[in-house]
Formats: sequence, C-alpha cells, structure tokens
Amino acid sequence: MLTVFSNKVVPAQSASKSSQFISLLGGFLFGCDGGGGDGSQVPQPPPVTSPVGIWNGTVSLGGSVVNELSCLVAISNQLGCVLIDPATDRLAGGVLGSVTATGTVVGGSGTMYAANGYSFANGSTVAPFTISGGTVTARSSIAFTASAAGQSYAISASYDPLYDRGASLANVAAVYRGTLIAGVAASFSINATGMLFAQATNGCVANGQVSVIDSRYNGYNVTVTISSCVGLNGTYSGLGVTLDADGANNMFLFGVFNATGGFVGSPSK
Repeated sequence: MLTVFSNKVVPAQSASKSSQFISLLGGFLFGCDGGGGDGSQVPQPPPVTSPVGIWNGTVSLGGSVVNELSCLVAISNQLGCVLIDPATDRLAGGVLGSVTATGTVVGGSGTMYAANGYSFANGSTVAPFTISGGTVTARSSIAFTASAAGQSYAISASYDPLYDRGASLANVAAVYRGTLIAGVAASFSINATGMLFAQATNGCVANGQVSVIDSRYNGYNVTVTISSCVGLNGTYSGLGVTLDADGANNMFLFGVFNATGGFVGSPSK
C-alpha cells in the first residue's frame, strides 16, 4: 500500500500516542544514495564494524518498547526509516539521515517526519535527530540512542540477511498492485530502465526513477515527483528494497521524503 503523508498535525490524536516516538512501518529505513549495476556480482560481507545493512528491531522509551523498527543503511552510510504504529498497523512517518561507525561506536543525524494523524511529543511533525551512544557488530547487531523532539529513544536491531541479495532493475521492473496515493487507489509500475509511474483515480500523478545503488546488495535509490495533487506536489527522494511476498522480489518497499513530508509504498507484483 502506498500512503502519502505531509507535515499536518491532527488535533484528534490521543495524548498517549503523541507522547511516543512516531511508530514504524513494518518495513525498512530509507535514505538517498546513487550508483548502478546489473546485480551480477557476488555479495561480499561489509567490514566487521560497518553499520551497512538492513536491520530489524525495536524502539524503547523509558525501558518500554513503543515501536517496531526496520532500517536500511546504504553502502554510503545513508540512513532512512519508515515507521508504523504497532497498535493499529498504520503508517506513522519516516526518517532520513546518515549513520557512521568509528571502530564499533556509531553516530549520526538526520530528520524525522510524522505522517498525517501523528506528531512528536512536542507537537511538531518534522524534527531533527541525533544518534549517540551506539555500538555495532556487522551482520549481527546494532544499538544506539536517538534524540529528537525533546526525547531520547533506545534503538536495538538485528541484521537481516535480505540485504545480501543482489540488486538489479530486472528485480523491480513490473506492473504492481495494491497501491494508494493519499488513500486513493492508483496504478503503479516500474519499467526496464527504472522509470516509475503511478496515477490515482483522483488525478494525482507520480513520475520517478529507481536506480541500483550497488549491485552486490539489496538497495535502490528512488526519486519521485508528484503533480496534479493539491498539497502533495513536489519532488521526493529516498531508498527502496525488494522483499519476498508470495515469491522472490515480489514486493518493492520504498520511502521517499522532502522538507515537509513524504510517502511510503509497498506495492506487490
């Protein structure tokens, strides 16, 4: 499902929900990167202290788990997030930034975005974050503290071997189903050269480009321009990965963002 969100604060949100870190989409973290390749190379493990990979885990506040978490750290150390509310399975926001490692110690920074219907503890819907006090063991585990909107959250995650799957445009080229733009049914396709196109029944149109970051690893750069869509028009950028949904590489999960918001999609072939 493709869900578009902006930086709107929804007053009807409950106090308990707004006090939580924006919940994570049961998917992956996305950031911006470039590159290309044909997927023919054999994946090689990242260095022992590298934070690169797909990571799945939790977000905790005051010792209690408040969110589920999945992450993608691209080969250039770009970091992205898609967020879901575990109580409702609703998309609730995303993250873009970067994460680096010095030895086994990780750090980083970026921006977090809340989806429509969600906000941060201080009422904001776009907030900078910093990463501190973290450690990583490549292809095993990562943990760090993320500070944003006046709160500090403990992140803990494990490596997902799906990252070691090679990437190619052939893996993502397809006509997809199960797509929405701003809650409205839409077509969605990616062609053999990586050109992305989506159009909703209300007239909203998305044109974009998908490209391979590094053919050894499961990760794609995604840029999208939305037009003919009041309140959502603009250019967004982020990352995507392929997942196995009723077949290998049958789902393309991605998130793209700009200064005010973004959208996340998980269309299936």
